[in-house]
Amino acid sequence: MKITFVIEEWSRSTKGGRSTLMRQMAIELSRLENVEIGILIPRASPEDREDAQKYKIKVFEPETYTAYKPVDCLQYPPKGFSTDVIISYGIKPGRHGQVLKNNLGCKWVHVVLRNAEETVFFQKNRGAISEGQKQYKLEVELCKKADMVLTVGSQLEESFNSALRHCKEDHIFNLIPGIFDESFVEQKQYRNSKTFEILVFGRGNAEDFEHEGLHVAAEAVAQLNKYEPCYFLKVVGAPEGEQEKLAERLQGLGISCNHLTVKSSGEERTKLARQFSKVDLVLMPSGTGAFGLTALEALSAGVPILITQNSGLAKALEKVPLGHGCIVHVGQAEGQAAEWAEHIKRVKKNLETRLEGARMLRNIYSEKYSWMDQCAAFVKKLRALHSGHAVEMQQESQGKRRSSRKRVTGHAEEMQQESQGKRSSPRKKVAGIITHLSQACHNNMQQITVIYKAYHFFKLLARLNTIKGFTSSLVLLICLLFKNALVLLTLCILLYGAGKKHCNEPVSFPLGHLPLQKGVVTDDDLQTLGKAIGGKWDQLARRLPGIKEEDIEGIEVRYDTLPQRGFHMLRLWKTNNGEAADYKTLYDALVHNVVQRKDLAEKYCFK
Repeated sequence: MKITFVIEEWSRSTKGGRSTLMRQMAIELSRLENVEIGILIPRASPEDREDAQKYKIKVFEPETYTAYKPVDCLQYPPKGFSTDVIISYGIKPGRHGQVLKNNLGCKWVHVVLRNAEETVFFQKNRGAISEGQKQYKLEVELCKKADMVLTVGSQLEESFNSALRHCKEDHIFNLIPGIFDESFVEQKQYRNSKTFEILVFGRGNAEDFEHEGLHVAAEAVAQLNKYEPCYFLKVVGAPEGEQEKLAERLQGLGISCNHLTVKSSGEERTKLARQFSKVDLVLMPSGTGAFGLTALEALSAGVPILITQNSGLAKALEKVPLGHGCIVHVGQAEGQAAEWAEHIKRVKKNLETRLEGARMLRNIYSEKYSWMDQCAAFVKKLRALHSGHAVEMQQESQGKRRSSRKRVTGHAEEMQQESQGKRSSPRKKVAGIITHLSQACHNNMQQITVIYKAYHFFKLLARLNTIKGFTSSLVLLICLLFKNALVLLTLCILLYGAGKKHCNEPVSFPLGHLPLQKGVVTDDDLQTLGKAIGGKWDQLARRLPGIKEEDIEGIEVRYDTLPQRGFHMLRLWKTNNGEAADYKTLYDALVHNVVQRKDLAEKYCFK
């Protein structure tokens, strides 16, 4: 299946988190078998082509016409261009999807990134509400004409589900963006400094000023500096030439010019990873209407974040342990700045602990909202749509019960069941317990860190099948009945002490109790194992039949990251060996005294 993304930029990120989202999604889809990914992009730079080539993504440039803006040329693909599916987003690039669909005879997926009707709620300029309603109706009309709609986050899914229930209800796919691994490889490190650097994004123009929450950030920092003048606010996103005007407006809210920096979007967005490494906290006090991709970018870089409860990311974080500590719940508008100031102060007070918590949250979030699982489910739905069996697929997804072993193509359905509270396995019940514990600790990161250690111990016990439903319920009941910090802390310390010796050790099973899987290794196991093997991918390659030394060298040159090298090495092994690429061969290679990854062998090769 050929899938082409219609986008405005690739290697740069001047358009905000949406560019990062589309790039990551394209990369993840390119890793699936029998899927060929391309991008249709105006004025592709050498950097764009070089970066796309690393993932075997083809680059296509549209025809150019005089007096046409680059984005408007996207409706004119190059001669000889063909594809099975077009993916476009928003109104400007998204509207070209309908033209390409008609001219190329392909399927069209429209991606919804925001609800314009809700976005303008905070705008006070004349005609803002009517303009927002107009844009919302335009987006709904685009959705109606598309073959499939992809919403980003549960909030957008709910709002557009109701608008499309009579025509597209069966063809809506909801994506919860995972961690942006490809864009933010290096993680934020603790810096011991007397200053506390805060980053917030926003254009700061008259119509978006309050919607972006810049006034809240400025007022909160101003209040904090009255008692401890060490807080510095950095605003990124001002239009070129408008930085001074935005700075003056923010200073009018009480923040000193000595504690304020305003940068343009073009100047800073391309160096986003570097910016995250220089700050201690990223704020997203903006209103409703979107997912919160910028905050997710910060979380991907391992930076502590504080976000409003009115965002899709907040809804996603509510369902993972430690997520509640990042969400700011504000009631009345007049008390917003004070509430945000209090949360900022807590982060500064326990900065090193919060930084560790951000790394923990990043890992838990990545496990909960897996790109690979969701993209596999998305392609499955695309194939059904492309072959005209969408109704059959819907019946299958409603009537089919999942097997005990998770499969990539079915994991998205399990995530939906989890979000509805249908937790049945010990591990799922444990995750629920930890969520309640983290809420009960009132965002105290020192207690939450202990809980996280207990969480890993619980996961260990769950794998050994020693946690029963009764035990889980009993622990939860104790926590809910007493709600006492001392009881909670004592419980967590006991669990931590018990699990400290074991939570970082691999679980070893006797070979006689767990039989090896039969048959050829599945692609989803190769994908996850490729990530897990890390720096030992080349050692594993030398223990697998059919892989030569020149193959290893070629993979090392072609791919930059360890997960890519591991996955493509394993896929080459499977391609070269066919039916001989079985679990027994993989197990023997993993437990070899050079590789020494018996934990992975047991995890992926046993039933």
